[in-house]
Amino acid sequence: MSVNIIPDPSITSFIGNLFPVMVTLGGIVLLKEKFGWIEIVGAALALIGTFIISYTGGTSLKTLFIAGTGVVVINALFATTATLIVKVHVKNISPELFNLNRYTWLLTFSVIAFYIYSPPATIPTKAFANISIGVFLEFIAILTVYYSYQFIDASRSAVVQTLKGIFVLIGAYLVFQTFPLLHQFMGGMVTVIGVLIMTLAQAGIFKSRPKLPN
Repeated sequence: MSVNIIPDPSITSFIGNLFPVMVTLGGIVLLKEKFGWIEIVGAALALIGTFIISYTGGTSLKTLFIAGTGVVVINALFATTATLIVKVHVKNISPELFNLNRYTWLLTFSVIAFYIYSPPATIPTKAFANISIGVFLEFIAILTVYYSYQFIDASRSAVVQTLKGIFVLIGAYLVFQTFPLLHQFMGGMVTVIGVLIMTLAQAGIFKSRPKLPN
């Protein structure tokens, strides 16, 4: 829905960087994952960047953010909830079973939505081929994400996933010849910098090293 509302998919992806921030907060509160002040600074930068991307210059609540921002935020909230649930149970349930469960529910709700809204059922051959490729790649992507939860904290995995915004930006430019406005691009870069700070802090890059004896 957000991609349908927002012309440039890279903007949707950058706003979606709220996801690792929400997962971080959920990991700290519910899963007792440890985060320091540097990670908090990174999360704050991600939030600031998201605000820059979404801000329209308006003063009222209706005109404050670009259309579609609320949909992305709701998506991030649902994705965070799903991530925390998977992280808790991934050691007892295989990633393949989680993925099968995900696609079963997707099929169920899609059939219900198709029945309610009755959209046109005709799909051009080229579009069907693109859809098939996209579905296969998404299946592999989600499966690898579930596998990552077996080895690293949910918050760390979410942080790494946020870098997809860079790939979406490049892909959108190559395929659709679209590019965000300057302030949206700068905001996206701020979110990525925030993510990198969180990632490097988790890797221990910013920890002080013990001095060697003389």
